Amino acid sequence: METEWELWARQRSWMFHAGWPMVLARFSGGGLRKGVMREVPMAFEGRFGEYACFGFRATGGTDPWGGFDVVALRIPGAQFPSLSVAPVLGTLDGTPVPVSREFDLEWQAVSPSAAFARDVLIPDVTRHLHRIEFECLWFEQDAILVNTRRQIPTEDLDDYLTILHRIVDAIPTKVLTAVGVRRALPMRPPAPARAPAVARHWFQSGTTAEAWKAWAAERRWMVTTAKDIHERLKHRIPVVAEGHGFVGKFGDLPVFGFTAAPLRNVVGVRLPGLTLPEITIHKDDELLAELMGGGDFEVGDPAFDHAWRIRTADEAGARRVLSPRVRARFDEAPPFDRLWFGGDSIALITTRAIAPGAVDGILTWLLSVASQLPVPGE
Repeated sequence: METEWELWARQRSWMFHAGWPMVLARFSGGGLRKGVMREVPMAFEGRFGEYACFGFRATGGTDPWGGFDVVALRIPGAQFPSLSVAPVLGTLDGTPVPVSREFDLEWQAVSPSAAFARDVLIPDVTRHLHRIEFECLWFEQDAILVNTRRQIPTEDLDDYLTILHRIVDAIPTKVLTAVGVRRALPMRPPAPARAPAVARHWFQSGTTAEAWKAWAAERRWMVTTAKDIHERLKHRIPVVAEGHGFVGKFGDLPVFGFTAAPLRNVVGVRLPGLTLPEITIHKDDELLAELMGGGDFEVGDPAFDHAWRIRTADEAGARRVLSPRVRARFDEAPPFDRLWFGGDSIALITTRAIAPGAVDGILTWLLSVASQLPVPGE
């Protein structure tokens, strides 16, 4: 299991800790202070959507009930009042705060601020609580954390991160503002580290239209025909669109994806306000490159030009787009057949048909590329 967590984190260029004891000194909620001699043999830190994230495994120590796996998001600027939530038959220290008749039938909440508990635990937030198995979900300092007594496999970690992100997104802006959160539109898209599947693991094994529809419905994204999405792009991606597709928002940005012939997927992000030259990039054959040269446009970086073939009609524009900061992101690129820039979009064409579980890793990498693009006025 430890090897799986480490591989999972490193595949996303997240930080893996083989031991992280200081986290127990920083956070004490969720029963972490019950018992002594807990240890944290492994942990990760990264970025998921808009927010920094982390997770760790805490051993049981003297706690007779055992240890925890904990997953969390950090919300910049927040100073949350203490608030803990658990199933109604669970155990929380403190006097429960009555929230609402519907909430109190299934859940319990403990907080020194009844007003904060009621402001946060609205139906749009609490409907997400059914979607994961947990012992306690709590707000502490600048973080929202959730724990479970079971060891979370890697295919489920993103379920937990996704639900935490949706909970934060569902909290009214005025409540977040009151605890210090300040949201502003960035000058450039955020650059989260690569993240993997966010769909629930039983969707990840299938590439059928039904699997995609179920996955999109889970996150309230729209499903439509691949042709409809392809035709709406101002600059057409050079593929044959067929089958189904999705559109939605990943963080603050519009994203899309669709199937293409033969047995490929297109996954892309739109960057409103940018106008990019059309550029197509694909992996070069090392032997052919060595013997015959690239044969196409080169940016002037020998290592990059040796590894990648670049085609464009706008060489000056391509050099501006493929800056050293953008080129550095290719060291972390997921496998792809082609990467395409054009108009206000970046899209990745996969090497094969993929399941929904692969989408968020691709989108997060595309956002990391987008975050390094020159913005108007630079």
